[in-house]
Amino acid sequence: MFTYDRSRRATLAGLVTLAGALLDASRAAASDEVSTLTVQVTGARNDRGQVALLVFRDPAGYPDDPRRALRSHVAPLKDRSTTVLVRDLPPGRYVVTLIHDENRNGKLDTNILGIPTEGYGFSNNPKVGLSAPAFGACTFVVPSGAAARIDIGLRY
Repeated sequence: MFTYDRSRRATLAGLVTLAGALLDASRAAASDEVSTLTVQVTGARNDRGQVALLVFRDPAGYPDDPRRALRSHVAPLKDRSTTVLVRDLPPGRYVVTLIHDENRNGKLDTNILGIPTEGYGFSNNPKVGLSAPAFGACTFVVPSGAAARIDIGLRY
């Protein structure tokens, strides 16, 4: 018959308690780390089509490559605005780009000169020149475990 001595029993109990505490801390940290981002989109010229939104964590693919975006969402418009919830974002720096895809073809339509004929927007609503603003001009922070909100006004 195998018996534990008192010191071995205390060590085993301590290890079980420590393992349980680490597991609880790990679960708490995982639930605290993710956040929900609310994106309020305003200024649409009509309710036709949809708003297509991309979330980027780094400049790769910015501003319009959905394959390189961390998240993508599509939302209908009502009263020339919409609200998009981006759930389960880890804390960090992000950029959001969006278009008002009026004809639902999945891209920002432009005229023969390359000037957009549909609405577009960027987080932080930076000034836009002849091309998309710099990635850094559009970054914002999503804190750990807290809800974040940004407002983007569409431009035409």
